[in-house]
Amino acid sequence: MLPFVRIGPYLVGLGDPAGAADDCTSAIWWLRDLAVQEGRRPVFWRVGTSCCRSITNSG
Repeated sequence: MLPFVRIGPYLVGLGDPAGAADDCTSAIWWLRDLAVQEGRRPVFWRVGTSCCRSITNSG
């Protein structure tokens, strides 16, 4: 689970996703894909370093 809001041209992910590590990575990529589909820019607010590492390592 990854709560988010739409603010102008941004789709903002709020905090770290909940769930297993693979599910968290999938949630972040899902939010990114949704932002692209809507013509918005994905932004993540208050995301921990462990989540950032899992994304950069899974690209």
